[in-house]
Amino acid sequence: NGQGTYTYADGRAEDCIFENDEEKSCKPAPPTVAKADKIDPNNQGDPDSKEAVKAVQSALKVLGYYSGRIDGDFGPQTKRAYARWRKARGYSGDVSDGEVTALMEEADKGGSGSNAAKILPASSGSGFAVTHSGHVVTNNHVIDGCQEVTIRANGESIKGRVISRDRQNDLALIKANFNPETTFAISNRNPKLMQEIYVAGFPFGHKISSSIKVTRGIVSSLSGIGDNFSNLQIDAALQPGNSGGPIFDSRGAVIGVAVAKLSLKLILEDFGTIPENTNFGVKSSVLVNFLDSNNVKYVAPSSRKKSLSDLGEFVSQATYHVHCWMTMAQINKMKSNKVMFSEFK
Repeated sequence: NGQGTYTYADGRAEDCIFENDEEKSCKPAPPTVAKADKIDPNNQGDPDSKEAVKAVQSALKVLGYYSGRIDGDFGPQTKRAYARWRKARGYSGDVSDGEVTALMEEADKGGSGSNAAKILPASSGSGFAVTHSGHVVTNNHVIDGCQEVTIRANGESIKGRVISRDRQNDLALIKANFNPETTFAISNRNPKLMQEIYVAGFPFGHKISSSIKVTRGIVSSLSGIGDNFSNLQIDAALQPGNSGGPIFDSRGAVIGVAVAKLSLKLILEDFGTIPENTNFGVKSSVLVNFLDSNNVKYVAPSSRKKSLSDLGEFVSQATYHVHCWMTMAQINKMKSNKVMFSEFK
């Protein structure tokens, strides 16, 4: 019982309340106030200096001035970010303890002034094209609460507009101003138990690499959690960031939309074991109803199987990285959402 603090590798900290060995509530801990004499770039060998710079970087990131890594290195990117913040707040001359304290306090309040309303990349998921006129399918939870949605295609970020969402089945339809050459067909067959499937998407966003990732497995069950027959269960690996990506067969036809995985913490607490290869998708029959209701003319599947090399090229051209942009206040609210991959580290 009592209060404890979680401290993460990226410099974040949370103050939590515990009762009977259970975590009841958590909130971001106030950032450590860095001393001005500790952020001298010539003093980087000092561990205290590293921690002080991390605190400054974290505060600048909260306020939207810094987008780099929280690494304790007072390098060119950190210097430019700090200089922009100083200029916006009217500071000049040598760095003082007072202004660094002001930076920490401003970040602790979530930001003020012009940067409070600045939108930042908050989270990301996956999506896939279903028409040549720019209709992209993803999960509702990927775009829920976003002030702006962008799709990464052909090396460019393209603004998208959410035109429909199905909150019950966790589907969303985005319309973007581009014309995909390659689109996924939607399967008109019911999935079969032990059917071989593939999943494409962008797990962990760009933190590992910007390339698309594909996993392979089988249909493990024809229903989801609690006998939800709108879902299917697969053993192909899903990670945060896979949400909204296509589950497809050897023809390149979508049989489902990646949506969730079992919570390791919950299953460990309830069953005393770690869940393995237990992931879920929304069935293509549900997706068909969703697209039909929105008058989207999707492609019918071919009966011909594709070679693995052809399938890989096809999937790379029709699957997209979907980005959600929010204000810092919204980001703080969504941090407890376990199904999203947070870009804000």
